[in-house]
Amino acid sequence: QQQQQQQQQQQQQQQQQQQPSQGFESFTKTFCTFAKENGYGCHHHDELQNCPAFKRHFRDRKDPQSKQLYFAAKNEEKESENVNESENVKESDLEDAIIFQQECDKIHVYILHSAVQFGTERDLFDQDKQDKLFNEIAEHSKGRSFSKAKKKVENTSWWESLDNHMNGNVKYLKGWKEGKLDHENDLDNAYREVVEKMGVFRFQSPYGFRLRQNRQVWHYSPSYGNIKEEALQNPYAAMSPFNWNVTLKKSQSFQKSRIGRNIATAAHGYFHDGLSEHKEEWQKGVQINLAEIVTLKLYTDFDGLQFELKKCFRLETFDDIFPATDDEQKKNEDDLQKQKQELQQRLCAFWNWRGALLLALNKFGAKLSSERKLYHGVNCKMIIRPTQSYAFYGPLSTTSSEHVAREFATQQGMVLTMKSRFPRLKLCNALDVSGISDYPEEQEWLVGFMYVRLLNVFTKKLEGDYSNPISVIKK
Repeated sequence: QQQQQQQQQQQQQQQQQQQPSQGFESFTKTFCTFAKENGYGCHHHDELQNCPAFKRHFRDRKDPQSKQLYFAAKNEEKESENVNESENVKESDLEDAIIFQQECDKIHVYILHSAVQFGTERDLFDQDKQDKLFNEIAEHSKGRSFSKAKKKVENTSWWESLDNHMNGNVKYLKGWKEGKLDHENDLDNAYREVVEKMGVFRFQSPYGFRLRQNRQVWHYSPSYGNIKEEALQNPYAAMSPFNWNVTLKKSQSFQKSRIGRNIATAAHGYFHDGLSEHKEEWQKGVQINLAEIVTLKLYTDFDGLQFELKKCFRLETFDDIFPATDDEQKKNEDDLQKQKQELQQRLCAFWNWRGALLLALNKFGAKLSSERKLYHGVNCKMIIRPTQSYAFYGPLSTTSSEHVAREFATQQGMVLTMKSRFPRLKLCNALDVSGISDYPEEQEWLVGFMYVRLLNVFTKKLEGDYSNPISVIKK
C-alpha cells in the first residue's frame, strides 16, 4: 500500500510538472478551448477589425461619440421622437442597456480574442500564433497603451546616435576590453545621448520627488473637493459624466457580486499617506466598500486617467544619471524647477484619488509570496534606473500572465519579470483586480509596495536594419 501511495504521489507530481499553469489560468484555458470546439465562435475571427464586440470593448473612452457603437444608442435615436419620457429616465435606461451590452462584449472578447487561451507560460504555445494575435489586437484596438495608433514606428534614434559616435569603428570597444581606452569622453557623450533619446524607467517614489526634494509637499492642498470632481474636471484627462455614471453603476453591481463580497482585509493593519493625510486602521475581515471599488475602477478602466496619475510618482530628470556640465547646470536647474511646479500641480489635481488608491491597495492587497511572479510590460525600450533600497511604491500595473505583458510591450518595448525580494517581511503587497477591471483578460495585479527582485528583462530585436551597430556590439 505504501508503494502504491508513493507511485500515486509521483504520478501526481509528474502531472503537475507537465501542467505549469494551474488553478484559475488552467480553467480559463480549458473553458476557451471547450467553447471554440462546441460552436461558440466569432464570425469575424479571421478579421478582428470587423468584430463589433471587439470594437466596442476596445473603444476610445475619451471619444464622446463612443456611445454610437451600441445598439441601445442607435435605437434611442430612432425612437426619441415617439417616447414621451423625461430626459433623466431615458438617460438612465440608456446607461443600463449599454452596461449590459458591455458585459456581453467583455465575455465575448475574453473567450475568443484574448491571451487567456495561452495560459501564463511563454513557451507552451506556438510563438507565431501568439504574435499574430497580439499584433491584431494592437492594430485594431483604441484607447489602450498598446494600441498601435498611438505609436506606429519605434524610436531608434538612440541606436543611430550610438552608431554616429562609433563611426562604424570597433576600436573604442577593443580598447575598452584591453584597458587601453583613450576616448572616455566619447563614450560618456555617447551614453549621455543614448539616455536622453532612449529614456529612463524609474521605480516610483511616494510623492514623485527624490530624497531631500520633497520638503515642501506638506504645504500642498487639494485643487478639488472629492474624487468625482477630480475625475470630471482635471485638466489632464477629464472623463465624461456618462462614463462616470456607467462606472458608478458597474461598481454598485460588483459590490453585490460574489467576487465583490469576497474582497476583504486579510489581517489587522494601518496605513497613513503623509501627503493627502489619508489614514485608516482596520481589522481583519472588513469588506471593500463602494467608494473603494470606484477608486480602483477609475485606474483599471481608463488608460488616460491612469497615465496622468502615474506621473505623480516620477520626476523625469537626468541629473541623477550623469553629472551636468557647467554650461548645462543652469539650464537643468531651470528645467528641474519647472518640472517640480508641474508635479506639484498634478499632485494637487489628483489629491483625493491618489490617496484613496494607495489606501485601498495597502488595505486589500495580498502579501506577495516567494513563488509569485509578476510581469510588467513597457511599450518602449528604456534604460532601467536602479534603486538603492530595491523599493518602489505603487500603484504599478502588473499581470500574472507573461503573454499579457508582451501584448502591452508590443514589438517595440520590454517585459520586466519581478518578484518580492524580501517575502518573509510580508511588506510587499499587490491586489488582484482582474474581477474589478473592465479588462479581465489582462489578469491585472496592482502593486501597492514592493521590494523588487528583477528576474529578467525581455526585449525583441529592433525593427529595421541595424546590422552595423549590432555587429559592433558583438565584436
